[in-house]
Amino acid sequence: DHRDLHSFPTRRSSDLGGKEAMLTLKATAETQHIPIIAVTGDLVKQSYTDIGFDAFVSKPIKFRSLLNLIEEFTQ
Repeated sequence: DHRDLHSFPTRRSSDLGGKEAMLTLKATAETQHIPIIAVTGDLVKQSYTDIGFDAFVSKPIKFRSLLNLIEEFTQ
């Protein structure tokens, strides 16, 4: 059994930023079930979960915390 999980940087580093990519995935029937983690230097957690991200990780990323979060979504 395999599960999908996506993580996007929230700042725009290409033509499609993390927020736009998340909104596209959540609006598509085939991908709306996939958990998406916001990875950002911003400390305002609530704003990311309010707009549709499933979780939030702030930089600098603590590996153990990120691993625990990924395990939550993939079990």
